Amino acid sequence: MSYLFIGKSGVFETMVVASALLKEKTDYLDLAYFSDIQLDTERKPILIGEAPDGRGVYTLGDKEYQITAIMAEELSQLAGEKGRPLAVIPVSFPGDQGTYLMSKLAMIPLVGRFFYRACLNRVLANEDQLLAEGEAYRRHILHHHHQAAAKPLP
Repeated sequence: MSYLFIGKSGVFETMVVASALLKEKTDYLDLAYFSDIQLDTERKPILIGEAPDGRGVYTLGDKEYQITAIMAEELSQLAGEKGRPLAVIPVSFPGDQGTYLMSKLAMIPLVGRFFYRACLNRVLANEDQLLAEGEAYRRHILHHHHQAAAKPLP
């Protein structure tokens, strides 16, 4: 199973949350694709690293990310998947619509830099909350991955 964090943009808030799940603790600012709005427009999953359980961690930006997450789950069930080969984790935060719109405006020549900096400032303003959500998901994964299989000795 891989982990796909999906939000309005795959390179801003979504990537910050996903970075907390990485095996090697990495500052999201050091991720090669963080804030790469050109890559985000391709609408393809972005591999950002490996989770502690060895599975891939991806991000994806999609305007209709909530519908995409539901569709992925339902298609997996329809295909008769025994295990979930892909865990789709929707990422939503107050203001993510604003970041999404500004990232689109950041593509405009000349004035784009202003909107790009505004996107980065929004992420930095919510950094603690974003990382806390990612850490909570990391604890959830580690807890379920390392459960003991045998009974304790009397």
